[in-house]
Amino acid sequence: ALALGRRGDGEPWRASIADPRRHGHLLFDLDIGDAPGALPALASSAGSGTPFGPSTRLHHLPDPRPGASASHHAGVTVAAPRATLADGLSTTLSVLAPARARGILPNWPEARAWFIEADGRIERVTGAAAPATPGRPSDRARPGTPAPDGGAGGR
Repeated sequence: ALALGRRGDGEPWRASIADPRRHGHLLFDLDIGDAPGALPALASSAGSGTPFGPSTRLHHLPDPRPGASASHHAGVTVAAPRATLADGLSTTLSVLAPARARGILPNWPEARAWFIEADGRIERVTGAAAPATPGRPSDRARPGTPAPDGGAGGR
């Protein structure tokens, strides 16, 4: 997604992040566009998006080392200043082992990533600092879901 400016009513554009583990469920919302602290582009990657068959174990995100579908995360969402960067990073971070994925983020200090784990934990990592950081106030968890910083859900 790419959001330019603000909505017609002056409010920031918002994007809801889908739960890659449960079809039709949403995890949290993010401000995108030119809102303070927001970034204009957002991309998500998850093996559940394009499975090869009824199981999500085989999907379109290959892990090049074993030659099988990547299973490091249930999904990854990236916010960045450009859509091509958000898209490329979300796919790359989905395929790489967790330590390696977090290790490349400092190369893009303007990017932020949300790693959604199979157990439902959500870890937010910024490009400026590889360790997890608390979610911004605009990273609002949906009621009944984990917060994007790994804490309790709700608005």
